[in-house]
Amino acid sequence: MGRIHVLSENVANKIAAGEVVERPASVVKELLENSLDAGATRIKITVEAGGKKLIQITDNGCGMVRDDAMLAFERHATSKIKEAEDLLTIATLGFRGEALPSIASVSRLRLETRAPEDDAGTVLEINGGKIARIEEAGLPAGVFNVVHGFGPDSAGEFLSAHPGVDAITFTGESRTGAAILRAVAPTVKPVSFELGGKNAAIVFADCDFEETVSGLTDAVFLNTGQVCLCAERVYVERKLMDRFVSALKQKAESLRVGWPMDQATTTGPLISKEHRDKVLAYYQLARAEGATVVSGSGIPKFNDARDAGFYVQPTILTGLPESARCVKEEIFGPVCHIAPFDSEEEAIAKANDTHYGLAGSVWTTNLKRGHRVAEKLRVGITWVNCWFLRDLRTPFGGMGLSGIGREGGVHSLNFYSELNNICVKLSD
Repeated sequence: MGRIHVLSENVANKIAAGEVVERPASVVKELLENSLDAGATRIKITVEAGGKKLIQITDNGCGMVRDDAMLAFERHATSKIKEAEDLLTIATLGFRGEALPSIASVSRLRLETRAPEDDAGTVLEINGGKIARIEEAGLPAGVFNVVHGFGPDSAGEFLSAHPGVDAITFTGESRTGAAILRAVAPTVKPVSFELGGKNAAIVFADCDFEETVSGLTDAVFLNTGQVCLCAERVYVERKLMDRFVSALKQKAESLRVGWPMDQATTTGPLISKEHRDKVLAYYQLARAEGATVVSGSGIPKFNDARDAGFYVQPTILTGLPESARCVKEEIFGPVCHIAPFDSEEEAIAKANDTHYGLAGSVWTTNLKRGHRVAEKLRVGITWVNCWFLRDLRTPFGGMGLSGIGREGGVHSLNFYSELNNICVKLSD
């Protein structure tokens, strides 16, 4: 891929060497201007001095244009940068297509490659102008390599099919996992996949109500629903249904959708325009399938620059049959469908009625019931009275369309090694 230098060679060399840079405010301004000229589609500039973050400028998906970016710099950054004696860290830049910054250009760099079709991509942080920290940790040179590409007919497909690659691990969409499986078939490579999910939460009437509502607010809406472990299906014991729907609606409507850099914000934008279009299409489909929209399903209005961003309203649906596409397909947005159940067996059957099998949660004060139901859910991880809690040494992975294999602790080590059974005949 082509590279561009966003700073002068003299300044870039000083930064890479960790030397003091004169007039740091002008350096950051130069970096910002040149990055915009080079076609940066997402910009995040962080300035640190003496280990302390002084300022951060970002558009975070809000469609910041040149004038907005420069105005933010002039208003908020210049005076604080002048207080710095040195410039330890400058920049996180995202470029589209083949416009990638030179690794030597900044002391701390975050590269983002974005596929044109979904504007999502790989993120890598490089410190000290090179991938030095990994080698310092003891990994031999050449073991860790980064190759940017766009998947089909590009680096991803070529690496997956290449006979010199011994194994593939992948985190992403189920369709991409299936494509990788086809690519590795001729060379019979082992794979480890963590893919999508249509995760279910089961709420029993004897749950700790406030704890459950709070926990599921996170499970549904955290990171604007862009977490593979989020709960998009919520099954509530019928006697608790109306109360629960009302409480979750209140929580959803109290979420503060806004600037990602605002500490008061709870819900930011989606990752791209294309993904927002997908989520909104599911909102429209839900209405067509007969859903009752309890809350949300639209685009928030700000009357400022955020209206150019990729925001959607946190959304709660009810009333859909289990066969509805919005109940079966992963949406990957801030949305859930809530349905009632009358028995433990019915709740388990509905939760398992999916081709996915990544995660689930059970909410009850009856610990025996919690264990009993959790054991019957066909998922890789089940939480009881919590969500997103895990010891990283324990196994993590999914079933069905949610993946192959397990990672975490020794389970990760097992994938990256091969057992060799050596048998020796001892003499009589």
